[in-house]
Amino acid sequence: MTHKPGRRDFYASTGAVSTWAVRYHRRGDNAAASAVVAGDFIMYDGLPWPVYSATVPGVGKVRLVLGAGTYSDPVLVLADTDAVATCPPETWEAGQMRVFVPETETEPWPTTVAVPTDLADDDTTLVITVDDEWLEQFQTLLDYGDDGRARTQLQLRHDIHGTFGGVPLHVLTGTLTIDRSAVSPVYPDPDVVVP
Repeated sequence: MTHKPGRRDFYASTGAVSTWAVRYHRRGDNAAASAVVAGDFIMYDGLPWPVYSATVPGVGKVRLVLGAGTYSDPVLVLADTDAVATCPPETWEAGQMRVFVPETETEPWPTTVAVPTDLADDDTTLVITVDDEWLEQFQTLLDYGDDGRARTQLQLRHDIHGTFGGVPLHVLTGTLTIDRSAVSPVYPDPDVVVP
Protein backbone atom coordinates (compact mmCIF):
# COMPACT_ATOMS: atom_id res chain seq x y z
CA MET A 1 0.00 0.00 0.00
CA THR A 2 1.32 3.44 -0.91
CA HIS A 3 1.38 6.12 1.75
CA LYS A 4 0.88 9.77 0.82
CA PRO A 5 1.53 12.43 3.48
CA GLY A 6 -1.22 14.84 4.42
CA ARG A 7 -0.93 18.58 3.92
CA ARG A 8 -1.23 21.18 6.68
CA ASP A 9 0.03 24.74 6.90
CA PHE A 10 0.97 26.31 10.24
CA TYR A 11 1.18 29.98 11.24
CA ALA A 12 3.41 31.50 13.92
CA SER A 13 4.11 35.09 14.97
CA THR A 14 7.12 36.74 16.49
CA GLY A 15 6.54 37.76 20.09
CA ALA A 16 4.11 34.90 20.79
CA VAL A 17 4.01 31.16 21.47
CA SER A 18 2.25 28.89 18.97
CA THR A 19 1.31 25.32 19.84
CA TRP A 20 -0.12 22.66 17.54
CA ALA A 21 -1.02 19.04 18.09
CA VAL A 22 -0.98 16.33 15.42
CA ARG A 23 -2.61 12.91 15.61
CA TYR A 24 -2.14 10.18 13.04
CA HIS A 25 -5.10 7.90 12.25
CA ARG A 26 -5.35 4.73 10.17
CA ARG A 27 -8.57 3.12 9.11
CA GLY A 28 -9.38 0.29 11.51
CA ASP A 29 -11.94 -2.50 11.55
CA ASN A 30 -15.63 -2.01 10.95
CA ALA A 31 -17.79 -2.01 14.08
CA ALA A 32 -21.55 -2.15 14.60
CA ALA A 33 -22.97 1.33 15.17
CA SER A 34 -24.28 0.15 18.56
CA ALA A 35 -20.66 -0.54 19.67
CA VAL A 36 -19.47 3.02 19.03
CA VAL A 37 -19.13 5.21 22.14
CA ALA A 38 -18.23 8.84 22.83
CA GLY A 39 -14.49 9.37 22.42
CA ASP A 40 -14.10 6.86 19.59
CA PHE A 41 -12.95 7.99 16.15
CA ILE A 42 -14.86 6.94 13.02
CA MET A 43 -14.47 7.62 9.33
CA TYR A 44 -17.01 10.07 7.93
CA ASP A 45 -16.84 11.70 4.52
CA GLY A 46 -13.30 10.35 4.04
CA LEU A 47 -11.88 11.83 7.28
CA PRO A 48 -11.49 10.70 10.89
CA TRP A 49 -14.04 12.33 13.20
CA PRO A 50 -14.25 12.09 16.98
CA VAL A 51 -17.58 10.85 18.31
CA TYR A 52 -18.95 13.53 20.63
CA SER A 53 -21.96 11.48 21.78
CA ALA A 54 -23.64 8.17 21.00
CA THR A 55 -27.29 7.80 22.03
CA VAL A 56 -30.22 5.49 21.31
CA PRO A 57 -33.13 7.59 19.96
CA GLY A 58 -35.37 4.57 19.41
CA VAL A 59 -35.48 0.81 19.06
CA GLY A 60 -32.80 -0.42 16.67
CA LYS A 61 -31.34 3.07 16.08
CA VAL A 62 -28.13 4.84 17.10
CA ARG A 63 -27.52 8.61 16.93
CA LEU A 64 -23.88 9.66 16.60
CA VAL A 65 -22.93 13.32 17.02
CA LEU A 66 -19.47 13.97 15.61
CA GLY A 67 -16.83 16.66 16.14
CA ALA A 68 -17.36 19.02 19.07
CA GLY A 69 -21.13 18.55 19.12
CA THR A 70 -21.89 21.99 17.67
CA TYR A 71 -24.85 22.69 15.39
CA SER A 72 -22.63 22.56 12.30
CA ASP A 73 -21.04 19.18 13.12
CA PRO A 74 -22.38 16.02 11.43
CA VAL A 75 -25.11 13.95 13.10
CA LEU A 76 -25.64 10.37 11.92
CA VAL A 77 -28.73 8.28 12.66
CA LEU A 78 -27.98 4.66 11.84
CA ALA A 79 -29.47 1.24 12.40
CA ASP A 80 -27.71 -0.33 15.38
CA THR A 81 -26.36 -3.11 13.13
CA ASP A 82 -24.93 -0.78 10.46
CA ALA A 83 -21.17 -1.08 9.97
CA VAL A 84 -19.08 1.95 10.89
CA ALA A 85 -15.38 2.24 9.94
CA THR A 86 -13.28 2.97 13.01
CA CYS A 87 -9.97 4.87 12.89
CA PRO A 88 -8.29 5.01 16.29
CA PRO A 89 -5.26 7.29 16.69
CA GLU A 90 -1.92 5.55 16.26
CA THR A 91 0.75 5.58 18.98
CA TRP A 92 3.77 7.72 18.05
CA GLU A 93 7.01 5.90 18.82
CA ALA A 94 8.98 8.92 17.60
CA GLY A 95 8.17 12.14 15.80
CA GLN A 96 9.96 15.16 14.41
CA MET A 97 9.24 18.30 12.45
CA ARG A 98 11.81 20.06 10.29
CA VAL A 99 11.69 23.26 8.25
CA PHE A 100 13.74 23.93 5.12
CA VAL A 101 15.62 27.22 5.21
CA PRO A 102 16.33 29.09 1.95
CA GLU A 103 19.83 28.91 0.54
CA THR A 104 22.30 31.52 1.72
CA GLU A 105 25.90 32.28 0.76
CA THR A 106 27.21 30.25 3.70
CA GLU A 107 24.58 27.46 3.75
CA PRO A 108 23.77 25.64 0.48
CA TRP A 109 20.20 24.39 -0.09
CA PRO A 110 18.63 22.56 1.59
CA THR A 111 19.42 23.51 5.16
CA THR A 112 16.96 22.01 7.64
CA VAL A 113 16.18 23.13 11.17
CA ALA A 114 14.44 20.96 13.74
CA VAL A 115 11.25 22.35 15.27
CA PRO A 116 10.67 21.64 18.99
CA THR A 117 8.33 18.65 19.39
CA ASP A 118 7.22 16.46 22.27
CA LEU A 119 4.88 13.50 22.71
CA ALA A 120 1.78 14.03 24.83
CA ASP A 121 1.23 11.73 27.82
CA ASP A 122 -0.99 9.36 25.83
CA ASP A 123 1.64 9.04 23.03
CA THR A 124 -1.07 9.52 20.36
CA THR A 125 -0.37 13.23 19.95
CA LEU A 126 2.76 15.00 18.70
CA VAL A 127 2.87 18.48 20.25
CA ILE A 128 4.73 21.19 18.34
CA THR A 129 5.68 24.42 20.13
CA VAL A 130 7.22 27.46 18.46
CA ASP A 131 8.26 30.39 20.66
CA ASP A 132 10.29 33.59 20.28
CA GLU A 133 13.49 31.84 21.31
CA TRP A 134 13.16 29.36 18.44
CA LEU A 135 12.01 32.05 15.99
CA GLU A 136 15.05 34.22 16.80
CA GLN A 137 17.21 32.22 14.35
CA PHE A 138 15.01 33.50 11.49
CA GLN A 139 15.08 37.15 12.53
CA THR A 140 17.83 37.97 10.03
CA LEU A 141 15.75 36.50 7.19
CA LEU A 142 12.79 38.59 8.34
CA ASP A 143 14.88 41.75 8.73
CA TYR A 144 16.83 41.39 5.49
CA GLY A 145 14.94 39.47 2.80
CA ASP A 146 16.41 38.35 -0.51
CA ASP A 147 16.22 41.94 -1.75
CA GLY A 148 17.66 43.44 1.46
CA ARG A 149 14.32 44.86 2.64
CA ALA A 150 12.44 43.81 5.77
CA ARG A 151 9.62 41.30 5.29
CA THR A 152 6.29 41.10 7.06
CA GLN A 153 6.37 37.30 6.87
CA LEU A 154 8.61 34.38 6.02
CA GLN A 155 7.39 31.08 4.56
CA LEU A 156 9.33 27.88 5.17
CA ARG A 157 8.44 24.43 3.85
CA HIS A 158 8.03 21.82 6.60
CA ASP A 159 7.91 18.04 6.90
CA ILE A 160 6.66 15.97 9.85
CA HIS A 161 7.88 12.39 10.16
CA GLY A 162 6.82 9.76 12.66
CA THR A 163 7.42 6.12 13.53
CA PHE A 164 4.40 3.86 14.11
CA GLY A 165 4.77 0.16 14.87
CA GLY A 166 8.43 0.32 13.87
CA VAL A 167 7.57 1.81 10.46
CA PRO A 168 8.83 5.34 9.69
CA LEU A 169 6.30 7.47 7.78
CA HIS A 170 6.20 10.93 6.24
CA VAL A 171 3.05 12.20 8.00
CA LEU A 172 2.57 15.85 6.98
CA THR A 173 4.04 18.40 4.63
CA GLY A 174 3.19 22.06 4.14
CA THR A 175 4.31 25.56 4.97
CA LEU A 176 5.24 27.23 8.26
CA THR A 177 4.50 30.94 7.87
CA ILE A 178 6.18 33.27 10.37
CA ASP A 179 4.47 36.65 10.71
CA ARG A 180 6.16 39.74 12.09
CA SER A 181 3.49 40.35 14.73
CA ALA A 182 2.82 40.18 18.47
CA VAL A 183 -0.36 38.11 18.07
CA SER A 184 -0.34 34.42 17.21
CA PRO A 185 -3.10 31.85 16.69
CA VAL A 186 -3.04 28.79 18.93
CA TYR A 187 -4.33 25.46 17.65
CA PRO A 188 -5.18 23.39 20.74
CA ASP A 189 -7.15 20.67 18.95
CA PRO A 190 -5.18 17.95 17.18
CA ASP A 191 -5.02 18.03 13.42
CA VAL A 192 -6.04 14.80 11.74
CA VAL A 193 -4.09 12.98 9.05
CA VAL A 194 -5.25 9.98 7.05
CA PRO A 195 -2.98 8.08 4.66
